[in-house]
Order: sequence, then C-alpha cells, then structure tokens
Amino acid sequence: MNKTELIDITAEDSGLVRDDAAKVIDSMLTTVTNTLSRGEDVTIPGFGKFSTVQRAARTGRNPATGAEFEIKAATAPKFTAGAGLKAAVNANNN
Repeated sequence: MNKTELIDITAEDSGLVRDDAAKVIDSMLTTVTNTLSRGEDVTIPGFGKFSTVQRAARTGRNPATGAEFEIKAATAPKFTAGAGLKAAVNANNN
C-alpha cells in the first residue's frame, strides 16, 4: 500500500472527504517526524512505538573493491510493533 491508497482508505473508513483525510495523514507523519527529530518517542497503544536509536561510527567495506571506508555515527528511526498489531498480523496468517 502506498500513501495515496492509505489516504483513500482513510477517507472511506472515516467518512472524511479525500482532501481532509490527506491533511490528517500528512499531519500525523509530520508530527511523528518532528517528535523523533527532537529525540522524543511516539507511542500509540495497541499499535506500536516510534523511537530513535544511536548508531555508532564504524568501518564499512565496499563489496566490489574491498576498500574500507568510515561510516559516521547517526541517529536512526526505529519502530517497535505493539501487542495489538502483532496479534492482528498473526491472526491473519493462521
């Protein structure tokens, strides 16, 4: 599913017009992004938790040439699925 399909389904399920559903989705994504960039977590009970992790600097290797290079330390986004989401996914796989 892509963003356009998500907006269409959200509009249909919520009874909102498509433009309003797009604003809701865009607002949610912006809010999660801005919150993570401040180093804070976003927790949605039953769905999951968006957080950040620190990646240490390390040495990488170009697989084609074997040459080593430095990979800088970075902050990376992380998502941990909640119990409700895990249960829903597993219920559909049985």
